[in-house]
Amino acid sequence: MAEVLQYDQDVQFDYGNKKISCKCVRVTTQTYGFASEYLESMVSLYHSTMPHIPTEDIRTSLQQDGVTHIVLLRLEADVRQEYFEKPVRLLRRYTQSQKQFEDFSDDSDPDEDIGTDLLLKCEDFIKNRKKTQYEKLIKQRFPGLIERCSNERPDLDLIDAARIQLRTRDLIIGSLSFATKTLDDFPPTKVTHLLHFGVRTRFQLMKAGRRLLQTAVSESKNDVFFVFSPSQTVRFFRNSGFTDDPLICGRFQLLSDSVDCVPMAKILNRIDSQPVQNNWEVYRNEAYKRYSQEAFFVKKLIEENNELKMKNGKYEKIQNTFEQQLALERSRCVMYEQLVQSLENQLLANGIKPKVNQDEIIQKVVKSIK
Repeated sequence: MAEVLQYDQDVQFDYGNKKISCKCVRVTTQTYGFASEYLESMVSLYHSTMPHIPTEDIRTSLQQDGVTHIVLLRLEADVRQEYFEKPVRLLRRYTQSQKQFEDFSDDSDPDEDIGTDLLLKCEDFIKNRKKTQYEKLIKQRFPGLIERCSNERPDLDLIDAARIQLRTRDLIIGSLSFATKTLDDFPPTKVTHLLHFGVRTRFQLMKAGRRLLQTAVSESKNDVFFVFSPSQTVRFFRNSGFTDDPLICGRFQLLSDSVDCVPMAKILNRIDSQPVQNNWEVYRNEAYKRYSQEAFFVKKLIEENNELKMKNGKYEKIQNTFEQQLALERSRCVMYEQLVQSLENQLLANGIKPKVNQDEIIQKVVKSIK
């Protein structure tokens, strides 16, 4: 079982062949500065891990009342040191216009280019705006830097690892957001609903996600911890003690209208008192009964569907036979018309004019058919 993170205390993680220090914080929608400090960073992070969800939907769900966020942040000193060693990561913040949405989808950089040459070119651009030979390159690679230099007095602090103003998104490693909901059907159950969960790609091998999830589960005072899991994370949640048993998870599907996701739940150990345990057994038995009823209903639907298919097959066979017979009769009519026309032509050729009224004959034929 993953170790629980302690809030507002430094914790170290193994990151490749070195260790990095982080801090875990707990914030809510009502926390002062949440909108400016954390909201956009978490929207960017969650959208990079779940690109099929629109950013506005993520932003709206994060701003709901009662939503709690557990965020894992790097220490500023470590981030500045990394920017000093790999300037390309500092310059990445300027690769997009300030008006464009910025996410973590491209969260790595080529090993062969740490960005030192690019940093020197950016420095030359800031110092010598009208005389630099790198203006075209900077406009192409770093439009955000062009905007900052246009809106503000040119300042080398924009590319100085020691003095640049760090943002929350520069520090964030991972986060999760959850809310408490109550199901009033029997037995009444309080559910911790995991709304969003994400860890930046290059930090996923640190197992920070497991510790974030374990922290949220351990602090939950509810009966069940529930999540709609994308298919690629089902194994992760199973290894964390969650189940996708439809008898258990089916009850919680009404918490959201998520599609193409697997409902998964973890029954917390707080269901241990005798009355609650009895209620849970009753609910489980009721779930089996509902499952049995639904299975019987589905079976009847399948049988009726098969019966309809058989009847439809018979009707199709009758229709095919009728169409074949109709085509045969039509071909006979055409043959008879040709034969009558041939006989009539022969009589006319011999000077005999037949006294035959075709309309009268057709009427007699129709009457005989009726």
